[in-house]
Amino acid sequence: RGGRPFGLKVGGWWGVAVNSPARKGGGKGVGGCGLGRRGMSKKTAVALAIVIGLIAISAPIGISIYWAWRQSVDEQLEQVSSIAKDVVRRNIETQDQILVVFNALEAAHASDPCSDENIRLMGKLDLGSEHVQAIGYIRNNTLLCSSYGRHNTPVGPPAYATTYGTEVRPALEFPVLPGKTFLVVTQKATGYTVAVHPNLPLDVFVGEPDVSLGVFSYSAEKLILGRGVFRPQWIERLGEARSVRFSDRGY
Repeated sequence: RGGRPFGLKVGGWWGVAVNSPARKGGGKGVGGCGLGRRGMSKKTAVALAIVIGLIAISAPIGISIYWAWRQSVDEQLEQVSSIAKDVVRRNIETQDQILVVFNALEAAHASDPCSDENIRLMGKLDLGSEHVQAIGYIRNNTLLCSSYGRHNTPVGPPAYATTYGTEVRPALEFPVLPGKTFLVVTQKATGYTVAVHPNLPLDVFVGEPDVSLGVFSYSAEKLILGRGVFRPQWIERLGEARSVRFSDRGY
C-alpha cells in the first residue's frame, strides 16, 4: 500500500515601504510607513532546515524499506502458493490411484475377495501404483487379506466416513510394522481397502521445519494429513474461494 503524500509549506510576510519625498523648502517629508518582512530567528531557520533535510533524506529510505518488505512478503506468498499447489497435485494423484484400485477390484467381481486370484490382483495393482503402499480387504473392522497375503488383524472402527462412500482411518498402525502409521481408506460398499503412507502427499520442503502443510477434507470437515501447525480458522478464511492468501501471527 503506497505511502501517503505529504508536503511542507513555509511562508513569510512580505511588504513594501513607501516614503514621500521631502517638500521643497527643506520641510520634512510626510514620512512613510512600511510593512517590513517578518523574519524568523537564525536558530529557528537552522532548525527548520535540519527538519526539512531529515525528511528529504529519511522519506526515500522509508519508502525503499517498505517496498523491500512488500516484495519479500509477496515472494514468500508466491512460494507458499507454489507449495500448496504441489500438495494439491500429489493429493489428487493419490486419490486417482485409489479410485483405479477400487474400480479394478470391483470390475473383477471376485466371489471371494481373499481368493488367491484376487490377492494376486491386489499385488499387481499395488506394484503399479506410486502412492499406494498396500491393498487389502476389511470386514467387520478386521483386515482379512491384503496384497501381502491373508491376515486376521483387527483394525478398529474408522475415525470418520466421507460423503463419497469411504471410511477413513487416518493413522492406523499395523502389528507387523510397529511405530509406522498409514492413512487407510476403505470403500464401504465393498470392503476393499488402500493404505497410503501419510508422508507421500506432503513430501515437499521436508528440510524446512517451519513449513506447515496439510490436507483437509471438506466432506468430513477434518484434517486428514498434516505436518506442523494447523489452525482450524485458516479453513474459514477460504470461504467459497478456491484459494486465499493471508498472514496470521507469524504464519
